[in-house]
Amino acid sequence: MPTRLTPHQHTAWTDRTELPDEARDQRIIHALTAASGDGKVIQRLTGGPELVDAYETDGHFTPVEHALLSAALDIRRLGHTPAMSANLLAAAADGYLQPWERPGNADWATTALTGLTAGTRPDGTRTDIRHTLAALTAVRSHTGEPDAHYTPADYLEQHTRLTRREHLGPGQLWQALADHVPHGDTLLELGHAARGRLLHRHAARLFKRCAEHGDPYAIPRLLHQLQHHADGITGTAAQWALQHTPTPVCASLAATLVQQLHTSGHHDPARTLALRTAQTTPLDDAPDVLLLLAAVRKLGLKEAERVLTRRALAADPDWPATLTDGLVTAVVGMPADEAFFDALSLIRSLQEALPDTVKEAVRQLVARADLNDAKDGALILSLLGQVEDRQAQAAWADRLMQLCPLRPPLELAILIDALDRYRMTDSAHAFAEQAALHARLDDPDQTAGLLATLHQGRHSHAAGLLADRISEELPSHPLLAAAPLLEELIRTGHPQAATALLRRLTTDFPSPPDPAATATAVRTLIELDEHALAGRLAEHAAHTTPSTSLDAVAALLPTLHRHAPHAEVLLLGPDVAHKAPLNDPAPTARLLSALDRTGNSSALDVLLSRSPAEHADLDNAHGTVTLLRVLHTVDAEQEQILRHRILTRPEVPDLLVTDQLLTHLQTVGDTGGQSALARRIADAGWATSPFLALSGHTQPDLHHGREPDATPSGPWGFDDLS
Repeated sequence: MPTRLTPHQHTAWTDRTELPDEARDQRIIHALTAASGDGKVIQRLTGGPELVDAYETDGHFTPVEHALLSAALDIRRLGHTPAMSANLLAAAADGYLQPWERPGNADWATTALTGLTAGTRPDGTRTDIRHTLAALTAVRSHTGEPDAHYTPADYLEQHTRLTRREHLGPGQLWQALADHVPHGDTLLELGHAARGRLLHRHAARLFKRCAEHGDPYAIPRLLHQLQHHADGITGTAAQWALQHTPTPVCASLAATLVQQLHTSGHHDPARTLALRTAQTTPLDDAPDVLLLLAAVRKLGLKEAERVLTRRALAADPDWPATLTDGLVTAVVGMPADEAFFDALSLIRSLQEALPDTVKEAVRQLVARADLNDAKDGALILSLLGQVEDRQAQAAWADRLMQLCPLRPPLELAILIDALDRYRMTDSAHAFAEQAALHARLDDPDQTAGLLATLHQGRHSHAAGLLADRISEELPSHPLLAAAPLLEELIRTGHPQAATALLRRLTTDFPSPPDPAATATAVRTLIELDEHALAGRLAEHAAHTTPSTSLDAVAALLPTLHRHAPHAEVLLLGPDVAHKAPLNDPAPTARLLSALDRTGNSSALDVLLSRSPAEHADLDNAHGTVTLLRVLHTVDAEQEQILRHRILTRPEVPDLLVTDQLLTHLQTVGDTGGQSALARRIADAGWATSPFLALSGHTQPDLHHGREPDATPSGPWGFDDLS
């Protein structure tokens, strides 16, 4: 194997690893993954795991070397991607050393760094692994540069990124980052890392340093830290923000800063910044200028508004139209999955200050909207509702109605729901009747959704028309495919239509049948007095559903328990409780819940005696939380076992379910576990994640944040950031 793999060679070797697990050499897979950036596969194969062992056990590295390595690994993990200077590493590493470990010679860091990169210490002993893999690599921007920068070995860095995820590092680390990192974008990233760990004072210091290095986008972040976690935005801080905001500056950034300064009571700096920006900001980005104009108008900063308007009209006599075009462009350019809510938010933020611009922009959006897109149609209805243009709303609804025959039922349901929300009663009723008469009926599920929307919106006449069409015109489908539609017909008060439809459905059942559809079909058949057919379907499902398919058993069990007890006995049989696999927590939870709700206490006791809490795979985070909740209901001891496993696991639980887990701990009264998990979340940098609602879970004494030793910070302010 060559010293480095070319990208082509790396791809070829990666393709060779796409084999079944038992046929793959995991060492090669790990090496290829770690070497994806530089192609150094051989270095990983010749010592990566040994380097990790050397770092994590005593003996191979001296305390000074270990401190420098720990500093480098933590600095990289926190978001410092460039190579690190010797001064940064030395200043940070000092905090990892005990007082008796700190050397007295001035060149202690340089000597140790040289040994870690060269692989040899001055006394001839080795720091590398197998004379090949060094823990650090020296990097120079050009030949002959005296001062090297350093990067940790990729294999070691990737491994410790997880194992050290909850290490905050010492205070000297965070001070060193503020003192020795010269890159604005890196300081911004590090500031967010500190904020996510509730190190609010350190985050503010890093944002301040970032702004001093020329990044104005750090200023609103600094002001946010001062406003929410310090003694507020003082006059000194306001003047500092004004002085460090460059001229010219982006109009939308200036709008944010002006509002922060004004709402915190610093009207003069806000007025000065607004006027300065109005005089100098580039006018080529209309959406940005819109936000600034809306801000100064809303805050009553008349002079800045006049200057900005005068400049814009001088540069472009048709400036109001340009602003409107800019707003239209901003809405149209939003990502499709976010456009609805983002567009409404933008319109609301500008409507009070710029009502004429907003109305004209909405008119243009109406003109260019895609009539064939139901989401576009609903968005336009909402925008017209926001600007209270009822006449235009009604006209838009009439235009949408013309395309009723061409739309699938799901899109028709979206539009009817939008009309109902805006109380456009006449348009909604007319649209509903058109939908009922002309909707395509080829998809039973979508048709059921449209029927439900008509019923929910109290369009009873339209719902009756649609039910009649379904009973006569719906193409023939298997019973299980049409079961949800049958159920919806009964729920909405159309049992005769359901009976008529049933006669036209085929009753050949697959093996095994879909459990959810089967349960729906059995319930529906019972409602229609088709007991024989319901019993035949229930027995077929009980005979053909595998006992190892816990989700299927759980989906069928409540319905069979109520409507087909003989099939319930067949379904459970002797194997389900005794042999069901318990490694996947989600289906285990659903089966336990189904057994409990149906009173199958014997099967429930057997399943619990096999200790599902000890067998659950904790990597399935969502399923684990689901199982935890069910066990809280059916077996407190098992719930405690699973809770202990989760809380003592080395890895922090999945971010997307952590809030649910915190809520569960609160429900069961485990305040100790709740506090410990909240701290681990903060240690990992997730405390300010938008996925979490930690306000109800963190300790109240952390308003000012905390220090790297995890103790609460005392009161602090702008003057403490020097």
